[in-house]
Amino acid sequence: MRVLPSQVVEAIDSLIGTKNTDVDDRRIGHQLIGKVSSILTLIDRVPDDLINLPFGEFVELVQCREVLSAATRRWVLGDIAPTHSVNGKDPIERIRRLLSQCQDDLPPSEPELPFVLDVDLREGIQAQIATSWNGYQTRDWLAATTFAGASMESVLLWALKNKGAQSKKSLDDLGLAEMIELSEKVAIISGRTAAIAHQSKEARNLIHPGKVAREGASCSKASALTAMAGLYRVIEDVQATLS
Repeated sequence: MRVLPSQVVEAIDSLIGTKNTDVDDRRIGHQLIGKVSSILTLIDRVPDDLINLPFGEFVELVQCREVLSAATRRWVLGDIAPTHSVNGKDPIERIRRLLSQCQDDLPPSEPELPFVLDVDLREGIQAQIATSWNGYQTRDWLAATTFAGASMESVLLWALKNKGAQSKKSLDDLGLAEMIELSEKVAIISGRTAAIAHQSKEARNLIHPGKVAREGASCSKASALTAMAGLYRVIEDVQATLS
C-alpha cells in the first residue's frame, strides 16, 4: 500500500501525540514499541519521490528512523531504556515535523513534447516514452527498444503532418525509414539526426523474428540506448524547427 506523508503525520498524532517542541524529553520508551514499529512500517511505504526534503533534513529523517529502529530491536530483547535523541531532538516529533513539510502529490512534470498541442496525442506518445524508460529500468530491452522506436515514428508522423509534407504514399503508410528520409528532405530533422535515427531503425529491426532466427540477433542494452538516443535527437530537432 502507498502511504502519503500526511498519513504518517496523522498516524503519529493518533498513536503518540504532538508536542509544542521537538526537544527530546525521553518520552519514547519500550512501552510504545508497537506504536513505534507501526510508524516505521508506514514511513517505509512512503514513496521516495514524495520525501522531497533538502539533503540535510533528509539525512536527519534517516537518522531518526534508524534510531527508532535500533530502539525497537533493543526493546524486543528486554532493554527498557528510552530511545536516543537525534541532535537533541525527539525522533518521533522530528519525523512528524519533517514529513509535515512534504507534499502528498508531486507537481506535474513538464511535457516532453510541449509542441504537440493535441493533448490526447501528446499524452499517448509520452506514455510510449514512459514505457520505454520503464523497460530500460527493468532491463526489458525489448520493451525499451520497441517503444522508443514507436515513439520516434509517432513524433515524425506528427511533424510531417504538421508541416504539410507530401509523399507518393499516404503519410500514415510510411515505414520508419521512409519517415526519416522524408523528414530530412523537408528539413524537419538534420542529416546528423537522420543518421542516428536510421541506426535506431536498425536497432528496432532486431526484434523481427526472422532476423533473430537468421542472425541470432536480439534486443540488448545497446539497442535500447540507440533507439532512445534517436528518439531524443528527433524530439530536439522537431522542437527547434518549430521555434
